[in-house]
Amino acid sequence: MTEQATWLRWLRMGRENVAWGTAPANELEYNMNAGLWYSFITASPLGALKRIEAKHRSKGSTGLRSIDQHLPVSAAHRSEGTLEVPFVSDVGGLLLRCALGADSAADTNDAAIVTAGVVNETPETFDGGELTQPTATKYPYVKFVLTEDTPGTCNAGTIVITGTDPSDRTISETIVTPALTAAQSYTVYSKLSYKTVTSIVVTGWATGTAALTATGIVQTAHTITCADTSDSLAIDEHSDPAAGSGNIWRYTGVVIPQLNLAFAATEEEGLFVITPTLAGKFPTAIADPTYRLPPLTPWPSWVCSVTRGGASYAKIQAANFQINTGTRLRRAATGSQDPAGKVDGGRSVAISGRLWFDDTTEYTDWVNNALANYEFTFTSPYKVTSTTYQNLLLEFTELVWLTLDPVEDEGLIVADFTAYTKAHASDNVIKATLANTKNGVH
Repeated sequence: MTEQATWLRWLRMGRENVAWGTAPANELEYNMNAGLWYSFITASPLGALKRIEAKHRSKGSTGLRSIDQHLPVSAAHRSEGTLEVPFVSDVGGLLLRCALGADSAADTNDAAIVTAGVVNETPETFDGGELTQPTATKYPYVKFVLTEDTPGTCNAGTIVITGTDPSDRTISETIVTPALTAAQSYTVYSKLSYKTVTSIVVTGWATGTAALTATGIVQTAHTITCADTSDSLAIDEHSDPAAGSGNIWRYTGVVIPQLNLAFAATEEEGLFVITPTLAGKFPTAIADPTYRLPPLTPWPSWVCSVTRGGASYAKIQAANFQINTGTRLRRAATGSQDPAGKVDGGRSVAISGRLWFDDTTEYTDWVNNALANYEFTFTSPYKVTSTTYQNLLLEFTELVWLTLDPVEDEGLIVADFTAYTKAHASDNVIKATLANTKNGVH
């Protein structure tokens, strides 16, 4: 037989922005025009998302010794599983937003890279003196707006941006753009951040004249808070041969009953991992979508710090944040084998980990738990400016310690702890602030 090549695993997800169980109609990635899909990397193997399809043997007998005289009876079906996802800003923000329920976004802009570029041929290249470089200490991602004049048209095309990243390595990416007729426009974004921009190449122009602006966005800060309802996801799973030739599995109505954020400075090279527990409808095999963009590369060597009452205290050697959303499937069927909907129950947050103390005074402060307002800040090695890094801040207004046990760790003063968060009017258990490269709310 012919040996098979290694299976290439690829997934993407999008928030269901209409009714539960309905995938986003737009098949584009989130940085394209009105796109809602996010490609992502997972450490989980093929089969981590399970297709649960119960079949019951009838065991009917009509005077014969054989028990299995009939085909099995199909029962209700569903999907469930967990996916370990190395934390990156775009997918991490999407999962937190779906688990907690609300998001607001605020941009910090840099200077315009192209202010009034004229597009009247394809390809149209902007380089050299036509470009204004980003501020030297800022590494923005780029927002592109192209407006077609009247009369005029643009075909579906691309914007290819080439430059250097904050470490001075050459980078390039391609953004797919839609077709336009007279006086229409599109807005697209780069996924990557640029220290310098070497060239911008636009394709798709057909007739008339189009105007291009390119603006640097230093960062988009997302404030993700708890709402009364959580959101659901659609997930595409590619490269599973069970879906059939040229097909993928599309899971819809996927809820997150539990979301874990785990970090250990001494394990896995400090990798920060977000792991959703998922449950949804039975998947459907559909034709493989056209748009498939590279996901953001995960960053190793995260660090975690904590402040209490506004003051810096112990360092975090390891932490596990378990967000129990209380969201579950309503399994009653209404003329279908699939679940009939979702229910949002009670939400809670449990934390466990290990703290590293500077001295016994600091340990005593934590044991007494006299201060409120705890903030855990996870910081990646990826820079937004020369002094600021992409990061995630988890804010808990009140923590209740269940255990805080001192242990010996090669002469250091450390303590293993477990705690839960007490609900508070200002944040309803938890608030997350994320500086990332996703423009607009998740």
